[in-house]
Amino acid sequence: MRTLEHVYHSDNLARAWGWVRSNPDAGYKNFFRSLYLNYSVADSALLDDLRDRLQRGVYEPAPACKIFQPKRSGLLRPVTLLTVEDQIAYQAMINVVAERLYPKVKHRYNKEVFGHLLAGEASVWFYQKWKTGYARFNTAARRAFFGRPRIRRQLRSDRIL
Repeated sequence: MRTLEHVYHSDNLARAWGWVRSNPDAGYKNFFRSLYLNYSVADSALLDDLRDRLQRGVYEPAPACKIFQPKRSGLLRPVTLLTVEDQIAYQAMINVVAERLYPKVKHRYNKEVFGHLLAGEASVWFYQKWKTGYARFNTAARRAFFGRPRIRRQLRSDRIL
């Protein structure tokens, strides 16, 4: 199967839609919560239509909207908002890229790379839990700095120093 055929395969589009909805970034999802509900009312028909347009090469992404959210520092954080359909199409493409890249990078997981680790097709989320990677990063950093923990002999209380 060619790469583009993987992108618009119905299983991949359904997985992309699931991963769009399971995005843990509540700040981003708040802009789309009602739109996700609306899309889910007829998601199978809408995904079929999206698949058809992708297959025929007539899919056109909508213009993105950029907003700026204030940060505590006073700076502004740029946030790009995409339509729900564009989110699904882009996620479907990323699914294929990530699956193709995974065999080349998996040997670095939890050794050199600790964040944004692909969870795999069967997962509810696109990435593995960040807390697991963060804990492994901390362990690796401690080992790099202090070395492997040594087993220390405990002094007996009746021993005279």
